[in-house]
Amino acid sequence: MPDTYKGFVMKKILCLSFILTIISLDVFAQKDIITIDNVKYKLNQTTQTAKVIYAKNQKVITIPNSISNKKVTYTVNSIAESAFEDNDKLNKLSLPSTISSIANYAFFNCTNLDSVFIQDISFWFDVNFGNHFSNPLYYGGSLYIANQKVTEITFPDTITYINNYIFCGYNGLKSVTLSKVTQKIGFAAFYKCESLDSVYIPNSVTHIGHAAFYKCSNLNFNHIDNNVIYVGPNAFTNTKWDKNLSENGTIYIGKSLYMYAKDACGSISIEEGITQIHNNAFENCKNITYIILPSTIKYIESSALKNCTSLERIAFKSFEPPIMRSNVLYNVSIITPRNATEAYRQAINVDNDTIFSIKCSEKVLIDNDDITSEGNAEPEFPGGLTALMNYFAKNVKYPKDAYQKGIQGRVICRFTINKDGSVSDVEIVKKVYSSLDAEAVRLIKNMSKKWKPGMQNGIFVRCKYTVPISFRF
Repeated sequence: MPDTYKGFVMKKILCLSFILTIISLDVFAQKDIITIDNVKYKLNQTTQTAKVIYAKNQKVITIPNSISNKKVTYTVNSIAESAFEDNDKLNKLSLPSTISSIANYAFFNCTNLDSVFIQDISFWFDVNFGNHFSNPLYYGGSLYIANQKVTEITFPDTITYINNYIFCGYNGLKSVTLSKVTQKIGFAAFYKCESLDSVYIPNSVTHIGHAAFYKCSNLNFNHIDNNVIYVGPNAFTNTKWDKNLSENGTIYIGKSLYMYAKDACGSISIEEGITQIHNNAFENCKNITYIILPSTIKYIESSALKNCTSLERIAFKSFEPPIMRSNVLYNVSIITPRNATEAYRQAINVDNDTIFSIKCSEKVLIDNDDITSEGNAEPEFPGGLTALMNYFAKNVKYPKDAYQKGIQGRVICRFTINKDGSVSDVEIVKKVYSSLDAEAVRLIKNMSKKWKPGMQNGIFVRCKYTVPISFRF
């Protein structure tokens, strides 16, 4: 038999073997999938549990506590991703108390789902919902227990954490009472519960999650305890309480700065004990130039400084950088305690060279006990940081050799600001190219305007100041 023919036969045999393997694997997989009353379940032989993986487009669906196959009973404990997706005929759904998780998009586009029936409420508190669309109540359906519509919820003392998306979209809910041991309210837990007008939040609650009460348009709060240390973005957006806030007031939710007065101006200092700057807290505070944050700050949310057009700098008292969402400190000079600069560089998603560390007479001007809005002050160029950057831009003379070679970069200089506002002891901290370095030194030495000197305990002091100078074509 010719070798070419043998090779051909071997290829055919291998190809056939591969196809048979695929078919056998598929058949094996199909053995774990059964259909009962037009609902497909995937069986787990090891745990003897079943997952709902698909349901045909029908008006009424009842999921049982368990199903049987070949004399083996399987507990129905979960619903798979997209299991009911696009089932626009589904109108009534009954769920067993054995369900512990419902995956992402399980009920996506089930827009006509009007009624969800359960046997008791206790299991619902423990269900792990994947996202908004995993909750069958999302599209405005009503929840029933023994054919009684649920309008009030009281969480038992065993519940310390309110699960994400637990009543997301449920319009029928009017009143919620959390237990005295509840500590956290999860992400979008009561999102768009438009009929909800009463929530009791006990002093045990420390965290309120992202969008927890978002679009609860009838909801008002009389009091939220000071033990709350974190409020997620949009937690109360579009609630009645949020809409009634005065723009000229400073609002705190527990230890979270929710909104700062829009008419504030100049330098401001946030009181010790505050742990979070909420998203949009300083939005449109257009006259604030300098913010001093307390050592207790743990979180700064995205858009916290939106449209703060005059803001030049932020001082941190804490040696440990807070958690900052997105690029919240973009285009703002950051002042840190001594020896904390590197930690902030790593924590903040901004250009490293915009972080300043200022020292006065070998003592840190900005330290845990030294940042105040009165007795202590940093040195300041006439007109502020913006004027300083404008001075560099207008007076820079780009060295010809660097320009011809296409060399660009940012030179970092350190210098001393004396008690009379004069500048001395100019040095290069970060070099780029010899002629660019020399030009940066010239710019600083040739400052005609004197600085406002630094002050400590009401006394002018000599200060070290670090500044970046950019060279770009």
